[in-house]
Amino acid sequence: VRKPACELEDDTDLGDRLVTVSVPDLPPEVVAKALDRGVEFARNLFNAGRIEAAYLALQHATRTMPQQRREGLA
Repeated sequence: VRKPACELEDDTDLGDRLVTVSVPDLPPEVVAKALDRGVEFARNLFNAGRIEAAYLALQHATRTMPQQRREGLA
């Protein structure tokens, strides 16, 4: 379910852009595929030097990228 951001928060800078407010339960394989795609996208950003790490969460499943802690990170 999506709604305009301005209907949820008066002072949002998203204006009337649609934001997700509810997602029906998804089959585990769909959740895994979505998270895999998110990690792939994050890895591309990481390799391009645009992000240091990513945390993805969807319906009680999570992934991180990079998967191992790098030296010097808390």
